[in-house]
Amino acid sequence: ETGYIKNKLIIKFIKKLVNYIYKNVDYIFVQSKYFKKNILAFNDDYKKKLWVYENPSEDFSKLKVINKKIKQKTKIITYSGNIGHAQDLNVFIELAKKFRKNDDKFIIHIFGEGSLKNDLILKTKENKLNKHIKIFKHLKPNIIHKELLKSDFLLITLKGSSAFSKTIPGKFQTYLYFAKPLIVISDGYIIEKIKKYSLGEWCHTGNYIDLYKKIILLSNDKNKIKLYSKNCRSLYKDKYNLKYSVECLLNKFNELVYKN
Repeated sequence: ETGYIKNKLIIKFIKKLVNYIYKNVDYIFVQSKYFKKNILAFNDDYKKKLWVYENPSEDFSKLKVINKKIKQKTKIITYSGNIGHAQDLNVFIELAKKFRKNDDKFIIHIFGEGSLKNDLILKTKENKLNKHIKIFKHLKPNIIHKELLKSDFLLITLKGSSAFSKTIPGKFQTYLYFAKPLIVISDGYIIEKIKKYSLGEWCHTGNYIDLYKKIILLSNDKNKIKLYSKNCRSLYKDKYNLKYSVECLLNKFNELVYKN
């Protein structure tokens, strides 16, 4: 569904291989409930094997992360992750243009690598947005956590497609740990999460103007920022911490052992 593989013969071979794997395993773990339909398209009997297992966050506890309040005049929106075809990268450019036009004290920090990183760097220079966009290399967990702590908001962006709308990007779980309001531009499952748990502001892919307005309003609403931050940390503790995720997996494996 991502469109990366277009050769029909290769696609046919992959489908047969995948179906063979599904047929010969005891459990099929999927990242979200929306992938179930894809699995059941092979065989409805696979329903008994399906189990939703969302990726846990990395364990930052050993890094002694302390969520200090840092006073700064310029608000920092941080994105950490892949810079490629799965992301709606125009959001960085369009938000920066609005920040510049209205003289807003905002800056976007981007940490990562990817096939479109050089294109994003070029667009930033061409539009003279260097004051509002800073692009850095990918940082390891023991370093990136410091940058996430300094941020005011954490951004998630995904293109609008059938495949991407079904998934939750791995950075979502990591962001929750740092208890910062989320800024999300995407479609599908990730938006459902943001709305259900009240984790931040969101807009559908391509709706940059509305996203900008929501960011400005949020930056002036201390109570809402506090609420979103609290909800992010609570959801992390309840569902996405590593210990909880490992326990869920072990329970499933124990079921398998006793069943056999």
